[in-house]
Amino acid sequence: MEPIRISSAVDAAALAVSLAGHLPTSEVVVAPLDERAFGTVLLAQLPEVVSEADREEWVEVARERVGDIESLLVVVFGSPAHAELVVQALREAAPDRAFHVFAYFQGQARRFHPLPGEWESGDLASHPVVTLALTEGKVRLQTRGEIRAGFAPAQLGEERAQAVTEAATAEVTRLGREDAFRAAEELSRDVIARYLEQYETRGVCVSDEHAARLVAAAWHTPVRDALLSGITVEHGRALGEMWRQVAAVTMRYPAAAPLILAGASFWVGRDAVAAREAISAGLEAFPDHPFGQVMEQMLDAGLNPSMWDQLCAAVRVAKGVADQ
Repeated sequence: MEPIRISSAVDAAALAVSLAGHLPTSEVVVAPLDERAFGTVLLAQLPEVVSEADREEWVEVARERVGDIESLLVVVFGSPAHAELVVQALREAAPDRAFHVFAYFQGQARRFHPLPGEWESGDLASHPVVTLALTEGKVRLQTRGEIRAGFAPAQLGEERAQAVTEAATAEVTRLGREDAFRAAEELSRDVIARYLEQYETRGVCVSDEHAARLVAAAWHTPVRDALLSGITVEHGRALGEMWRQVAAVTMRYPAAAPLILAGASFWVGRDAVAAREAISAGLEAFPDHPFGQVMEQMLDAGLNPSMWDQLCAAVRVAKGVADQ
């Protein structure tokens, strides 16, 4: 790994954006600088107003986030008071660790620890580190709130969503008479492959007819399970966008299943923020969705997406045992 050179506070904030994959607001980005852990990113939401209770809570947050990491880059996307809160928490929770704390607030960046600096102006969206990450598809110039809004069901109108949902209901009945693996292969070949190709060229635009078929597949557990192995790191973000668009033209409750699959796809594709927001939206629509609950537990536990292949293999083994 080449050495990371941060010559200014704006550089530090831009690196944090590229690692987080979005434009943080009222968030702390914690990036381990240890070679063995570099590339992993920890995010924490900041309180609206700093209070004494927050100081005690953030000491515990700091202990949890730091763990055994020796060196940290910490960028606070919040006010100077928020930055001081984080610095004090780190001093108490990890006094023997090397941590470099910067803040980005209202278009300006500043080093807060260990050597406080002056405020300097900088547009993160045009910073070379961010633009490079953008061209590589590793970051989106959206805040978490804007990403969350993109996972709203029926966002293109209830009349359209109702029509798609009714068509999906009929499709579920048809799938019940089909072999699940054959149905999944047909859907992958005739529908999903088309959108994977579109993503690479001009972007995904899911038709209502295909959305209905995909909603039905997401709710038909055997077909859904057969589709899971098609979620790969190479295609994760494309599939996530496809499932997001499916949910956008579906009524709230039926949208839960495609939203959960969007979350799983974004997670495998290394887009942690989109994964979290998709899973949250899916569970908000249907809190008892079993696969959604499993995905939420995996995200909460901080499991590495590289485990996905192992999980899919376990599903296939379990399916084979069940069929015997």
